[in-house]
Amino acid sequence: MEIENPWGLVIIFSAFMIQVVAFGYSFAWGIYIVELLSLYQTSAWILALIGSVNIGIFLGAGPLVSLMMRFLSYRKVALIGAALSSLGMLIMPFTPAIELLLLFYGVMAGLGYCMLYIPSHVLSGLYYNKHRSLATGIATAGSGLGSIVYPLLTQYLINVYGWRGSMLILAGINMNTFWLSGLLRPAPVQVRTKGQSEKIHRHRYQPTLRW
Repeated sequence: MEIENPWGLVIIFSAFMIQVVAFGYSFAWGIYIVELLSLYQTSAWILALIGSVNIGIFLGAGPLVSLMMRFLSYRKVALIGAALSSLGMLIMPFTPAIELLLLFYGVMAGLGYCMLYIPSHVLSGLYYNKHRSLATGIATAGSGLGSIVYPLLTQYLINVYGWRGSMLILAGINMNTFWLSGLLRPAPVQVRTKGQSEKIHRHRYQPTLRW
């Protein structure tokens, strides 16, 4: 892979790890269904629906997040996503009603993960031209690794610390997305495009002196 900008490797690492966390936790929800059935005294399909809402918003809110990326930097969007997902996961162990579980996990965490995923994934391709497909492919591999590791990790944490303790530990792991989001420095092509746009704007609206 060409090393035009060494920071591109940092971006790929950040995008890879963000996808490990985001996809891993979303795909491990099924393990909690068994633990929550007796607690909330509800049907399995309702708990499964919460996980479906999470995945649906995670992968379906892309147009909304893309619109936000037009007005905010990729880093700011990802940091907001880190805050939303972490807050939703921290509150989950203390939710007294299943409706709140749907709100904090299904909606808040799902939207937060989308705001983490889209900017990091797009930025991983902007740093490279010749090997762009390889860069995005490496970043996307994080989703597969997370889908394998997180269910095993979640079940182990439940066995040792209970379902509430496991959620708190995974919420702590999720907070690593803050510093991972902080690594999302704008690509050189974005900086050049912004500079050219500002130059054109200044030239277009520069007042003409008349004598």
